Amino acid sequence: MKLKTVVMVAAPIAISERDSKQWGCPYCGYRSFQGFIHYGGCAVVSCSECGQFFHILGEGILVSPIKTKDFAPKLSPHPRDGIPKHGKPDMRPEEGEFFKSRGIGLDLGSCFICGTEIRCPGSNNYLNNIAAFVQCKEAGERVVGMFEKGAHLDYREHEVDRVQVKVCACDEHLAELMILNESVRDGVITTRKIEKAIEKSFDISGLACEIRPFIISFILNRGYSQEQADKFAEGYFEEVGNLPLLEKLKALSAKDDRCMKVGFVKAGIEFE
Repeated sequence: MKLKTVVMVAAPIAISERDSKQWGCPYCGYRSFQGFIHYGGCAVVSCSECGQFFHILGEGILVSPIKTKDFAPKLSPHPRDGIPKHGKPDMRPEEGEFFKSRGIGLDLGSCFICGTEIRCPGSNNYLNNIAAFVQCKEAGERVVGMFEKGAHLDYREHEVDRVQVKVCACDEHLAELMILNESVRDGVITTRKIEKAIEKSFDISGLACEIRPFIISFILNRGYSQEQADKFAEGYFEEVGNLPLLEKLKALSAKDDRCMKVGFVKAGIEFE
């Protein structure tokens, strides 16, 4: 098992807000932090790369008003003064771009298939969407460029290393969005994956094989036999095969009552 090395320090350091913006983390120089405590114009944060805690003091504050184990650090010169801060490198896979989907939710935007800005007639303006982390702003711009429409960059100055690309779809084209979301489970997006999603070209057999153990466990955990579990899975996936594409995808991402009823009948189990 690979262990992450963290340099331990005797007491937390306090640096000025100006220095934190110019030189980054006082331990490694990374430019992004996570805030834990904010009080009196100061903050205790941890570096998003090395994990070390330190205090950031507002303009004119010489001693932190926030104590750490009864110790209030005084303002110190930045240990890395003069060394440029850094963020996530603009790394790329062999093909496409890194694209870590957070799943399907709702957000403002336009459909990546038809361009509409409403989910369905009579609904509000929130569309189905994939929100995915990308490597950096430049990488996000390249990802947006892969789409003809419906993708936009979510870049925030206070979260420069948590850049997202959001891809939206109306209800009519939710199946295409779900196919795209399944195809990027390896953390990479390519133009071919986008094209296949638009074409509704998706082999569900791989996804079915992946969830089969969970379907089997669902029955075994209720005290039924392996034979009954196998028959249940057989019935479940037979019914999945009879569903329209969108319903197929939904049944393979969450238990579907219709498919479960067929599975129970096939296994000779009373429907729960």
